[in-house]
Amino acid sequence: MKPAAVVAQPAPDKKVDNEKCLALHKRLLADDPTASEELAGIIWEPLLRTLRKKNSRLAWSDALSDGATDAFMSYVGRPAQYDPDKSSLLTYLVNSATGDIRNALDKGRRHRRRYTPAGCARKVGEMADRQERRRAGWRTPKGTELNEAREKKNE
Repeated sequence: MKPAAVVAQPAPDKKVDNEKCLALHKRLLADDPTASEELAGIIWEPLLRTLRKKNSRLAWSDALSDGATDAFMSYVGRPAQYDPDKSSLLTYLVNSATGDIRNALDKGRRHRRRYTPAGCARKVGEMADRQERRRAGWRTPKGTELNEAREKKNE
């Protein structure tokens, strides 16, 4: 059995080579078994770095790597979903991972609401939601339960 090839990691300050990513995307479409490993070596660190910048206040740091992993594995499983004419591969993966991260946070919030004792469930859920959203830098839209509760409190 041959040892796996060592793939060079890009320097942290360098951008992702879109031409190389596009060539690897074409190889993935052609079912090349080594293309995904090479692509991971090129895009993984920039993907995590971009997600960390975009979600710098996110308290649950495992969500970043989980979201990146889910986005990358989803792409490798179905590379035809990516359209190179619309965006770069890094942008596609960042957007996909961001959606996965938000879904994971929402799932945690629903879980807390479901399994917190009834007397304090609403209060605890609202406080935890507010903290997570503040740390993640997300604003609560007007007309939601949290804003209505704030308005009543301020009156």
